[in-house]
Amino acid sequence: MTDAKEQIDSTTIRLILGLTVIFGVIYAVLVVGIMRRAIEPIRLASKCAADIGPHAPGVRLPTDGMPAEILPLVLVVLATNDAFDRLDRALAAQ
Repeated sequence: MTDAKEQIDSTTIRLILGLTVIFGVIYAVLVVGIMRRAIEPIRLASKCAADIGPHAPGVRLPTDGMPAEILPLVLVVLATNDAFDRLDRALAAQ
């Protein structure tokens, strides 16, 4: 009877550890995927910001699809885009 109980305990522990590892991997993959998708608009805005300069004065930072959590940053982006518009007009006037 003791051997059967030990075998059941051992099998149960292996099963629990195996399921923990499997669900941990699934959880990690999901979290990474969700985070990548969530920050993609921010990554795009960063790339566009790097492209702004004298060679591409008409480039503006995108605000579409930005997560609601960074709404204050979006407002800064809009203000920055307005400043770039004013600079473009000043350069065109000169």
